[in-house]
Amino acid sequence: MYILGIHNGHHDASACVFCDYELVAAVSLERLTRKKNDGVTPVEEIPTAAIDECLAIAGISRADVDVVCASRAHWDVQSYRLHGRWWIKQQYYRLAGVRHIPLMTDMMRKQHASDAAAIFDQEGFRRRYGFNKADVFFYNHHAAHGVPGYFFSEFPDALIYTADGIGDNVSYSVTAARGGALEVLSGSDESLLRPFRVNSVGLL
Repeated sequence: MYILGIHNGHHDASACVFCDYELVAAVSLERLTRKKNDGVTPVEEIPTAAIDECLAIAGISRADVDVVCASRAHWDVQSYRLHGRWWIKQQYYRLAGVRHIPLMTDMMRKQHASDAAAIFDQEGFRRRYGFNKADVFFYNHHAAHGVPGYFFSEFPDALIYTADGIGDNVSYSVTAARGGALEVLSGSDESLLRPFRVNSVGLL
C-alpha cells in the first residue's frame, strides 16, 4: 500500500511516500524552490513540486497512491462541502475566480464539524489532483510531532510532550503511551472547536 503524506502549511510545506511501513521518499518544498521555509500559496494549495518529486523517487504515479494523509492546514475554500453563509461565500469566490485558502481548523469550527471528513470534498480532491483511488485522512498536528518519537524509541511506556507555535488550534500536547496504546491528556481534537487563544511563548 502506498501512502502519501502531505503538509500544506504556509511554511515548511513537504511531502513523503511510504510503502506500507517503509519510508521511500521525503522532500521539503524549500529544497526544490530554494526558498527557506517555503509553503503553499493562494495559487497552489498543496506542495505539488514536493509531491511529484516523492512520487518520482518512489517510481509511482498519483494514480498508484492508495492513501493520502494530510494536515488540517490551508485548503482552498473550494475543497469543502459547506452550508449556510459559508456556502454563499464559497459560490462568490468560485464565480469571482478568487482563491481563498483558509485554515481547515477555522472552517471546521465555523461549520461546527469535529471531523474534517465531514466537510472535505474527497471526490473533488481526487478529481482535481489525479489521486483516482486514494482515501484521504487528516492527522493531528501534535501527534505527527510526538508519536514518531515514541514509536521509534525503545520505551514501552512514555510521556509524550510537544510544544510549538500553533497547530490544530493548540500550542502544547501531552500524551501517555502505555504498551503501544495512546491516551491524549491535553491538546486533543476536542480543542478544534474552541475559539483560538494565544498561549504559546513562540507566538508572543
